Amino acid sequence: MKMAGKQTTLLFIALIALILLCYFVFIHGPESDKLVVKNTELQTVQAEKKRINDRIAAGEGLNAEIESYKKLITDIEKSLLPDIETQVIAQILQDKFVDHGIPFITKTNTSIPTEERVLLPDGTQMSDEALISVIFNLQVCGTDGFHQSVLDDVEATEPSQEQEDEQLNYILIGYDEFISALKDIEDDLPDSVKIRSITLEDSGQGFMYYSVSVVAYTMYLPNRISEPSTSGAYITWNGIPVNQIPREGLIGIPYDRVPETLRDDKIYLPFAFYPTPAPADTEEGA
Repeated sequence: MKMAGKQTTLLFIALIALILLCYFVFIHGPESDKLVVKNTELQTVQAEKKRINDRIAAGEGLNAEIESYKKLITDIEKSLLPDIETQVIAQILQDKFVDHGIPFITKTNTSIPTEERVLLPDGTQMSDEALISVIFNLQVCGTDGFHQSVLDDVEATEPSQEQEDEQLNYILIGYDEFISALKDIEDDLPDSVKIRSITLEDSGQGFMYYSVSVVAYTMYLPNRISEPSTSGAYITWNGIPVNQIPREGLIGIPYDRVPETLRDDKIYLPFAFYPTPAPADTEEGA
């Protein structure tokens, strides 16, 4: 009986060992291999997810950088004139001298617009963008202090003793007023309106001529980011509406309005049929 019980116990133990062996051989082994494969796949997926997240973060940083550049470009675009309206700019420049007390404008003209383009790196094509500039030339004159000007109020102003001693009876206008006007021009639109040159010329008659060349710049930008401004200083005409400008009247100074001291009877008259005395002399002879 004792031998039978021992044999039963050993058989049971052997059966348990066989079951465990089959489990490890046929079940646990393949499942472990699958688990290793799954863990490897999981690590691969996690690494790919990390790369994607890094790309997303880098893309967000790139977008922020792109927006920063767009703002910078927009600021540059808005700092430039959207277009050059010559009549508007000429009006403003002339008003600067009037506002600063030197309103005697003797010359004003503008140059033909010039265009500059950049050669692309390939060396064969020019850029679509272009820098366009126009030069405005103005000349004003000062006063000599001895002759009355439109700025003098003779009835309300009594000359001082010093002025009487120097025979300087009227307002003396010149350099200071000219420089004040130039500073005002410089401060308006420093990126678009720049002073190119100034010239001072002595008339030889006790007063000075003051000349200035001002350059206005704009950019032709076919692919600009911001919308161009259509109103504001140097853009909008503030003078008389074009449709209200008088269309009748005289151009130039008629002969009978020219002071006799300035008449030159010997001047060449391209329009005259044949040389004749001045109308005034003819009337006196009659």
